Amino acid sequence: MTTSDNVDPFVPPPSQPVEVGPPVAQSSAEPARPVRPYPPTPPTSNTLAITSLALGIVSIPVGIFSILDLVLLVPAFACAVVALRRSKQSGTGRGLAIGGLVAAAIGTAVMVVVTAVAIVVFSDEHSCANHYGRGTESYYNCVNK
Repeated sequence: MTTSDNVDPFVPPPSQPVEVGPPVAQSSAEPARPVRPYPPTPPTSNTLAITSLALGIVSIPVGIFSILDLVLLVPAFACAVVALRRSKQSGTGRGLAIGGLVAAAIGTAVMVVVTAVAIVVFSDEHSCANHYGRGTESYYNCVNK
């Protein structure tokens, strides 16, 4: 085998210039313009809408811990409102933002219910403790009604 038989057919010989991209017809009257192979793509999603949905979904089970849920609910509502406004301009993320609002509303409802139940339970226990004293049989009968 000679060295001329061992030439890589995919590598151009050094005497030829290497061109990248599609061939561009050049005329002497107008200079060559750069070619854009694809038009720029519009954004496919709204990041704030996704954030509001994620925070809203996480806020539902966290609602059991009542006040800690506010850490998630406030940003969820804020992101959802901003995402809805941006979706009018960009046309993307409206459904996700609405889903974030709904999930945050459900998380708020869970938080309110848990807080109300805790207030009722602890107020009954507190009134029983004030009336009968903690640790007595009457206290346990009052709490376990």
